Amino acid sequence: MDDPSILREILGQIGLTSTRAIAAVKPVFVDGVFVDGTVLWITDKVLEFNPRAVPGISLLELWGDRWATHPTTITANLALQQPGVPLRQPTVTREVNGRDRTFGGTVTITESLLIVEYEDLTDIVTREQAAEASEHNFRDLLDGLDAGVVLLRPILDADGSFSDAEITWTNVASRRMWLNQEGLKVGTRVAPVYYDLDDWLLAARSAWNGQPTVRMLTVDPSVAPWTSATEMLRRVGDTLVELTIDRTQDKVLLDSLAEADYRFASLIDDLPLTVLVAQNGEDHLEFVSPNAASLMGRSLHELRSFSTWVASVHPDEAAAARVITRNVTQKGHHEGTLRLLRADGSDFVASLRLARRISPTGREGYIGIIADISDQQRLIDRLASGERLETLGRTAGSIAHDFNNLLMIVSGNIERARGQVGESIALDTAQVASQRAAELASSLLSFARGRQGSPRRLQIDQFLRNFEPILHGVTHPRAALDREYADQQLVVVADESHLQQIVLNLVTNARDASPAGGTVRVAARLADRAYCHLLDQPPRAPHVAISVSDEGEGVPPHIASRIWEPFFSGRELTDRSGTGLGLSTVHGLAHQYGGHVQLETVPGKGTTFTVYLPLAITE
Repeated sequence: MDDPSILREILGQIGLTSTRAIAAVKPVFVDGVFVDGTVLWITDKVLEFNPRAVPGISLLELWGDRWATHPTTITANLALQQPGVPLRQPTVTREVNGRDRTFGGTVTITESLLIVEYEDLTDIVTREQAAEASEHNFRDLLDGLDAGVVLLRPILDADGSFSDAEITWTNVASRRMWLNQEGLKVGTRVAPVYYDLDDWLLAARSAWNGQPTVRMLTVDPSVAPWTSATEMLRRVGDTLVELTIDRTQDKVLLDSLAEADYRFASLIDDLPLTVLVAQNGEDHLEFVSPNAASLMGRSLHELRSFSTWVASVHPDEAAAARVITRNVTQKGHHEGTLRLLRADGSDFVASLRLARRISPTGREGYIGIIADISDQQRLIDRLASGERLETLGRTAGSIAHDFNNLLMIVSGNIERARGQVGESIALDTAQVASQRAAELASSLLSFARGRQGSPRRLQIDQFLRNFEPILHGVTHPRAALDREYADQQLVVVADESHLQQIVLNLVTNARDASPAGGTVRVAARLADRAYCHLLDQPPRAPHVAISVSDEGEGVPPHIASRIWEPFFSGRELTDRSGTGLGLSTVHGLAHQYGGHVQLETVPGKGTTFTVYLPLAITE
């Protein structure tokens, strides 16, 4: 386009909407060299760079002696080799309105037109200089560290995986820490020079993916002047930072700390206690003993949550839990017991001790110690039950003896009165009541110290078969009778009437506890030892075990230790009434012959009473 007026009109329309500094120049060439030009058009922004650069002025007039060295001249001559392609011209700094400004831009040239675009780079250059100064100061700071610092540029495969790295900078300490100085030069690839490349790459990949890693390094004297160090790898933007700290002097201390840590961990693991450490207001516990998993039947991951322990408190212990919270908050400590639930729904009695603590960071929390004391609690209960039975036995025996003497006088006087007045309904009733009272006194004496009988050798399976008709009559029609006898000939020494009373009392109780249409099962077998509901530890010796089982609701735990007491009855669980002497009589008679009694019960599934009598020596 050779008509300058048309060109100016077109460029003028462009300039109306442009906020950039753009100038259009008609170039002059001599022998293919750019020697001058006339300004055809400018945007208003150009006048801020050079107020004299108005349309119609020549470049020689505008630049004068600076023509040959002016950045636009130099760039335009280079651009002649690539017509129509914008080339960036060198930056230049000059004073504008009393302030140094830095300018740059692009030059595009053709045979008929030269387009020059100017750009104020002052702020950009200032920021770059500030960044360079900051980086310089930062690297000076890193150079003052005792730790070795290496900055690396990751090299990624086509699929984006981390395969190598290139060193971009190292500090002074890093060059002291490694003997291979060639391997620390800028531009060096890691793969050929790192002595533990495979391990380093694993750690570097983890750090590059956002997970900082720390490694313990141990080297031989051919690699470094130290023997032990820690190395941390962390990603910072697009740079991988490697920090290495010489730990040679700390090795003994580290070994001592590791040994102490191992001893502490072993001690905690071996303790029959579970330790919890927590901070107030935090659901995540700082520490949980590994043995908590076996205690609670849950994973350690679950048990590191305070809410899991709260949910494990037995529903009946809500009031106790509130007391614990109040004591720890107000007094700073608590000691007591609490029922906890395992994952399978079973519960146990836990000894719980809590104490307030202040963490190293100054935050308040608490430390707790938990132990399963269910076995100890059962032993205490059984000991108390045994002592109570012994006391009741002495008392019952004394009362029954005196009561029996009084009954003899009453019975004798009834007989004397009958002889004087003849037949009398009142005397008959008194006689029946007197006999019933004598039976009660006899039962009390059986519980207290047994009753005199005529012990002889009895073959258990034969005895039970002979007694079956009576047992069928006791259980029918409420329950069916099932029996299971050993094929062996098991012999005990006992009074037959006493043994009948033992079995009859147990079968009667089983019948009353069974649901309508249930089954009462009588079994006899040989056991290698006996078990006792008290704390007695029967000697390990062969015993004959006679068991009576029902399918009832079981014996509630809160009365299991009292069912052996005279006049204590669990019949409120059944639709029958009783004197409360049945099991106490069984207890007394079994112990009279050196035997023991054991209770096994499952709530909702039934109860089994087993009487163990010593196996008689074969003649």
